Amino acid sequence: MQTLAFRILAIDEGLTSDLRVRLISLISAASGTPSGMVSGQQLDLSAEGMSITAAELENVHRQKTGALITAAAKAGAMIGGANDAEVHAVESYARALGLLFQVTDDLLDVTQSSETLGKTAGKDAAAEKATYPSLLGLDETRRLAAELEASAIAALDGMSGDTSLLHGLVNILATRTN
Repeated sequence: MQTLAFRILAIDEGLTSDLRVRLISLISAASGTPSGMVSGQQLDLSAEGMSITAAELENVHRQKTGALITAAAKAGAMIGGANDAEVHAVESYARALGLLFQVTDDLLDVTQSSETLGKTAGKDAAAEKATYPSLLGLDETRRLAAELEASAIAALDGMSGDTSLLHGLVNILATRTN
């Protein structure tokens, strides 16, 4: 799928050559190293069974989960002709959304059954993965999720146009642990 994204961008004649190059650069940086998905995945695997800080865990997830979410959102804004302030607002929104996804995923892993999740519950603990609940506890992790939800919503104030769909995405992630 990832290589298909590069191909589609490379051949899309509806985009200027300059924008194509900027988008390919954006997505390749978000995919690879030193601060993209591949790097984040390696950090995540290396941290199994290790003691890491909440800041280190955030770094893992900003790379592993958040980098591509942020790049996709930013790419959409760029293709849509957003100005620099709007692109920045979209980036802030997506950074909060990506981390909110991971925080709520960590909460679900410890608070829901395998039947409810549709996947094996408790697998993070079994793999000795660092998670927000294991580092911060459930109450503090829920507080962090609420903070990220508020950050994502606040970022939408910097965007023009209808942001109801983006609000809806935040709501879906924020309420999926209830």
